[in-house]
Amino acid sequence: MTEENKTTGADALQARRDRITVRVLCPDDVQTYKAVRIHALKNSPLTFGSSFAVESAYADEVFAHRIRHGGGNAVYGAFDGDTLLGTAGVFVHERLSEKHRGTLWGVYVMPQARGLGLGSVLVDHVIKYAEKHVVVLDAKVVASNDYARQIYYDLGFEKYGLEKKSFCVEGQFQDQELIFIDFSSPEWRSRKN
Repeated sequence: MTEENKTTGADALQARRDRITVRVLCPDDVQTYKAVRIHALKNSPLTFGSSFAVESAYADEVFAHRIRHGGGNAVYGAFDGDTLLGTAGVFVHERLSEKHRGTLWGVYVMPQARGLGLGSVLVDHVIKYAEKHVVVLDAKVVASNDYARQIYYDLGFEKYGLEKKSFCVEGQFQDQELIFIDFSSPEWRSRKN
């Protein structure tokens, strides 16, 4: 590959990135969100605790409820025009004693958009949003998913445990790392400076 071809490839990649916008999903996005979520469950079943069989039977109202914005809850989407390429969400726990906690969930990037760094971009948007609404943001990540783990750790998550055989999909048990960001910690505040 010549230097000119490398530059052209890098330029094309940057041009694709420049077209992408990230925003909070709204009620008008229900059908496109549902399509991406169902695709994720069908094509990456070992990554999610839910399943294609269960969620493909859900009514649209279930998906509308998931993307309802407010009270600290939000689902971000990365779009190329009207095409939803990836998602990441946060929900704030409802119990009074847990309202200081949020959970990162539903992180997925469509295959045609992989390699653009959208996973990092989406999770970073969720982190910045969550920091305004909660003290602690937690998540679970499949222990064998090195790519996702690296994104989370690069963005400041820390491991606090391992949930062995956390779920079972297609007869395969999956361990999940328990990770978190404590927005009130001196380490997090020094990271931001």
